Amino acid sequence: MHARRRLADPIVHGPLAAVAIGVAGAVLGVASYETYLLSLALLYGIAAIGLNVPAGLFGQLSLGQGAAFAVGAYTSAILTTTLDAPVVIGLAAALVVGTAAGAVMGLPAGRLGVIGLAMVSLGLTFVVQDAARGLDITGGVGGVLGIRAPLVWGMDDAGAGELFFATLALALVVYLGASALRLSHFGRAALAIKADELGAAALGIAVYPAKVAGFALGTGVGALGGAMFSYLSTAITPDFFDVHLSVLFLIMVVLGGPGTRSGPVLGAAIVGILPILLSGHPALSSYIYGGLIIVAIRVLPRGIVSRTSVPVPDRLLPTPPPADTAAPAEDPQRPTAPADTGAQLDARGLRRSFGGVVALDDVDVTLRGGQVLGVIGPPGSGKTTLVNVLSGYYPPEAGEVRIDGTPVAVGDPVALATEGVSRTFQVPKVFGDLSVDEHLALARRGATGPPAHRERFEGLAMTFLRDTGLLDQRRATVRTLAHGTRRCLEGGMAVLRAPRLLLLDEPAAGLSAEDMALLGQLITRVAAEGVPVVLVEHHLELVHDVCDTVAVMNLGAILWSGPPAELQDSPEVREAYLA
Repeated sequence: MHARRRLADPIVHGPLAAVAIGVAGAVLGVASYETYLLSLALLYGIAAIGLNVPAGLFGQLSLGQGAAFAVGAYTSAILTTTLDAPVVIGLAAALVVGTAAGAVMGLPAGRLGVIGLAMVSLGLTFVVQDAARGLDITGGVGGVLGIRAPLVWGMDDAGAGELFFATLALALVVYLGASALRLSHFGRAALAIKADELGAAALGIAVYPAKVAGFALGTGVGALGGAMFSYLSTAITPDFFDVHLSVLFLIMVVLGGPGTRSGPVLGAAIVGILPILLSGHPALSSYIYGGLIIVAIRVLPRGIVSRTSVPVPDRLLPTPPPADTAAPAEDPQRPTAPADTGAQLDARGLRRSFGGVVALDDVDVTLRGGQVLGVIGPPGSGKTTLVNVLSGYYPPEAGEVRIDGTPVAVGDPVALATEGVSRTFQVPKVFGDLSVDEHLALARRGATGPPAHRERFEGLAMTFLRDTGLLDQRRATVRTLAHGTRRCLEGGMAVLRAPRLLLLDEPAAGLSAEDMALLGQLITRVAAEGVPVVLVEHHLELVHDVCDTVAVMNLGAILWSGPPAELQDSPEVREAYLA
């Protein structure tokens, strides 16, 4: 088992695969047509790895990777034919130009939906192809011929063997780099954005800049593959870089497994080897590619490689509580309001409407540090809208929000998350392609406050996750977890971020009685740290147990506010909610 895990590590199997490919190329003959096709498959693999960043990690449907391939090919070809620039300079220039082009295109594309981005990227393919046909520097319709491949300034061109092994080395570097990217915070954040942008923003992840960066990086890597292609081919023409090439790259990613580390490489290997196997029957290629798409959609919707979660280094994870440490016993009575030891929430005159419907109508919320406010009311009364305004997802039309007396950036959930506002959602915003450990790493990275403060909340969160059984499933991919388990994970993550303000939107929905009791203990302990807590909840027993004050909302306004013990004595409340 240990040996199998080691073999699954890209730093192990990557070099082993490179050695096997190198031996195969040497056996076939480095100057043979078969080895050229093998080199072409490696270059396709580089382009597919690049496309996997925006398409696989971020979920952006890009049909412009063929254009990126062309940009890199023409950049290196022009440099070597006009300046005798060596291969290394051509590759570096292609990477820079491709990344810059991707960033420019990604600026508007990052704001578009899946279909909009697909159309923009597809348009780029036609633009690049038309530019290659019409510009003198690209050789027009005839393309660029006589492309040289000197390894350093003034040297003769590299031979077929040198170019083959240079291509193999480049593919290995790109593969290991992409694997490292997936293991990084950027890779985890990308898959979080792909799964749920609202949930990613709640963790302080800047969604739009990350999407632009991912698109730029993927385009740059695609251009890198195109640059090496120009050296191998010695001549390039615009007809090679048509829309079919972009579709081919997308097939590689989808077939292999989008968002995985090895899937795009496997897809490129299959699609790249097909021309060798079908060299005597070229008319079958289109049918084979069409069949692969059908298989990918019907039989393997997640690709040949489907596991997207990856291990997380222990240094990035919160420390689990000792296994023999029991949670402190809880007083069965609702605790009295703790002393004001932390942040204060002061929201005044909040108003928010949707069309002609007033969801919040001059709502005031004031909490001192350590108080728990329960917000209840019938469906549509404005409870979730209040949470969305306080967390920045809805900018209020009137009013302001202050924490510790300082106005906060209303309408900016990422800014509020980085300032210490932490929340959960009605439907848990967790990310199906990530493991439990990866969720904890994301939440821990977004923790605020001094180290001692973060450590206390880390202990609270990890004790809760241990008691609910989640720490026994740390390597599990979250899509395999039950609804209640996902909700417990989201609650633990919200506390792990060491919040200054905690907003909980129906956190007990779907929980068992045991998990609900543990949630109540967690809320009480968070409040004891001086954190104001707003709890939107339909389980009145939980509201009674943990809240200091209850606010009843109806038609966007606060109908009644007071201690939980007096809730059922109000005739207005009984008429609007309890009856």
